[in-house]
Amino acid sequence: MGIAFIGALCAKVDRIASGADEATVTNKIHQLIVKKFGGKGQSVVDGNMAVIRDGMSATVEIDYDDETLRAAEAAHVADPEAGVGPSTMACPPTESPAGLFDGAYYDDTVASAFRDGTIGEAPVLPGSGLFMPAGSAAYKDKGLFRRQVPLFDAEKCTGCLECSLVCPDAALPSRVHDLDDLVASAAGGLGLPAKRLAAIEAKIPELTAAAREALRKPRAPLFHVVFAELVQAMGKEDAELSADLVATAEALSTYPVAKTRLFFELYEKKTPGTGGLYSVGLDPWKCSGCLECTTVCGSGALVQHEQDAELLDELRTRFTFLGRTADTPARFTRNQSAANAPRLILEHDNYYAMTGGHGACRGCGEVTALRLVTAANHSIKNRQRRDEIAELGDLIDAAAIKLASLTDPLRRARLEAAVARLDRRLYEIESGPTGKGQASAVIANATGCSSVYSSTFPFNPYTDPWVNSLFQDAPALSKGLFEGMVANLLETVKARRIVDLELADAYVPAVHDPALRTLSWEGFTDDELARLPTIFSIGGDGATYDIGFGALSRLLSTRTPVKVLVLNTGAYSNTGGQASTSSLTGQDSDLARVGSAHSGKQESRKELGLIAAFHPKVMVVQTSTALKGHFVRNLLTALSCVGNPVVIDVYTPCQGEHGIGDAVSSEHARLAVESRVSPVYVYDPERSPLRRECLSLDGNPSVEDDWSTTVLEYVDEAGEHRTLETPLTPAHFAHHEGRFKKQFAARPLDAAVAGVRIDEYVDLPLETRESFTPYILTTMDGRLVRLAVPPAVVHLVEERRRNWRTLKFLAGFDVAVLDEAHRQEIAAIEDRFRKAVVDTVASDRETTVLEAAGLAAPVREAAD
Repeated sequence: MGIAFIGALCAKVDRIASGADEATVTNKIHQLIVKKFGGKGQSVVDGNMAVIRDGMSATVEIDYDDETLRAAEAAHVADPEAGVGPSTMACPPTESPAGLFDGAYYDDTVASAFRDGTIGEAPVLPGSGLFMPAGSAAYKDKGLFRRQVPLFDAEKCTGCLECSLVCPDAALPSRVHDLDDLVASAAGGLGLPAKRLAAIEAKIPELTAAAREALRKPRAPLFHVVFAELVQAMGKEDAELSADLVATAEALSTYPVAKTRLFFELYEKKTPGTGGLYSVGLDPWKCSGCLECTTVCGSGALVQHEQDAELLDELRTRFTFLGRTADTPARFTRNQSAANAPRLILEHDNYYAMTGGHGACRGCGEVTALRLVTAANHSIKNRQRRDEIAELGDLIDAAAIKLASLTDPLRRARLEAAVARLDRRLYEIESGPTGKGQASAVIANATGCSSVYSSTFPFNPYTDPWVNSLFQDAPALSKGLFEGMVANLLETVKARRIVDLELADAYVPAVHDPALRTLSWEGFTDDELARLPTIFSIGGDGATYDIGFGALSRLLSTRTPVKVLVLNTGAYSNTGGQASTSSLTGQDSDLARVGSAHSGKQESRKELGLIAAFHPKVMVVQTSTALKGHFVRNLLTALSCVGNPVVIDVYTPCQGEHGIGDAVSSEHARLAVESRVSPVYVYDPERSPLRRECLSLDGNPSVEDDWSTTVLEYVDEAGEHRTLETPLTPAHFAHHEGRFKKQFAARPLDAAVAGVRIDEYVDLPLETRESFTPYILTTMDGRLVRLAVPPAVVHLVEERRRNWRTLKFLAGFDVAVLDEAHRQEIAAIEDRFRKAVVDTVASDRETTVLEAAGLAAPVREAAD
């Protein structure tokens, strides 16, 4: 978006253009773009220049005093579907009794003026530059400069959820619909009088039952086609009703839904009448056009289209329709364990735990991680909140009955005071000042990319309380937030314990009075700690691996159950891409450049996850959003851990600093796992007293081997299409990223050069290596070629292999190998001993000798 303004300003602002014509200005801009982005490839330069030219051509000077313009503005009637309203209503900002934090009030007084350029005339609110209401980014339109857009093809969709999981923009909500609700939503948008709407609703069960029967058949057409055919086949006795049903069918056709195996066929097979239809609704006000959804869609149900006015109107109509539908029925989201864990995003409140409208780059890998973390946390906390509301209601009712039977004034006073505190707690979590109850999380965000795009004035995408602190202070701030919130919870915990004891007639003042007086959070049970919102400390690799490392280590040394989320890009993305201790050996970064004098970053990468795991009782999840099952499943486990600190280290691709395209964040994150650049693992200290049994490497491919493999497709010299399976190493990963571009030669190795494949090269003794050139196999123009691997990348391969072997050792793989070798050795010794006994001991004594040695006697064949 910002790059378009360069074109607009340079071409239209006289003080910048200084009288130069457009061609001269464009040429100068092109020189600067090449200087900044040329190393990342010609396509990046061309893409930026295309947007800049759009900014030039689309910007026109407006005379606001022109009478014609004033008359047109006065006569204009706003189109309700053209504004951002439907998108805002999908995730409305949290209201607050304090005007400064009330979303609607804030938008009226500050945000709307900021958007239309009249902020200079807006009233000054004390502190308005420091505070923003939660979820205010819902008012933002991120689609203004989108050139391409994905379009949903319901006939090809399988309901895999990949698109909704990967979207960083909260622009692809998935939903499963009951058939009745779809028809009611279509009719509800027609603007009919209540009587005519009621007549349609009376026909819905009959029509949807017939439609369901038709959809059960193989190769059935889409739902709106089936419904239209049923309407046409109906009698025409009631002309008005017939016309309204035809209009309903036409409205249904604007919002295609898919019949999938996961949500329709399996449910219908198990319990007829329970299957639902699946949809993906694109929010045209929030989609930035990164098109990553089209990259991960294996069935081709999301296809890239050039956006024009007609397509934009269609997308707005579709999303407005989605806004009228009900949330996904609970039967489709009830089971969120194992393979079904990603289904949690089918629930509206979970999906919109963060609104769209963030200020990050298109396709940002960090935002995808943040959205999934907050969604999973909302899923857990909303369930816990519902359970606690029910428990408190029952407890208060039971206490009221108990009070009626008590005659001891001291007991009555103690129980009444405890019940009053529980009443207060019930109000806080059920409603509270906002009407929405207790927040699911409280977030301390270190300064960095994640703080900037989460507070691009006047927009904040978090629906939970969020605060930005200094670069290094997030762990300490999160500790302070925890201590303050747990102090508020302390009186509730005491009250619940008192009520439980009094109901059981088990309260002993001499014992329980001093115990409750000295109670602190260290004495809380896990169930009691779970009643707090999740306290997050969020930061990039700079804030956690580097300057904030000391504060983080201090936090992990305590038992404070803070969730530390590391958004690991391997660079200081917010300040120009400087290398961090999380950066990869050999990458080209600010302060670690690749050139004639230097070969990029020299140091090996710090392994924060392993360091954290050696703190007392710290759970560590190193994961990747590209592995959706691993990510969501282990995320739910980590967020449910309430007794100890948790570190969640997520590999998050950065388009600008990694030199990758907007649509391939997930693709490169997966490659990082498969190439051993960033393996996934879980360290859970509660799993076993043996450290090796606490570490799981599940989720990595070919765990037993140093390298996984990839398959190359190429055309041989004879023109035949071939495939070749080859080891996948960090050198292959590096070759696919712009940050390593300067490390690799543009031309492949000459056939005469003596080369050794990189996975074999790193096994050679140092003295032998000098005779060979290491290479990777890859393809260029469809041909299989050898590409030389430079020394810095060889070091990267060795260092990442060493890290992988360390993980395997810590996970007990070497122990398993040694155990198997020992078992085989013992078996061989036993066989030799058994043979010696047979050869030297009388046959009538063999069994006695062998049993004395703990061995079974040999089985002899019966004589003929």
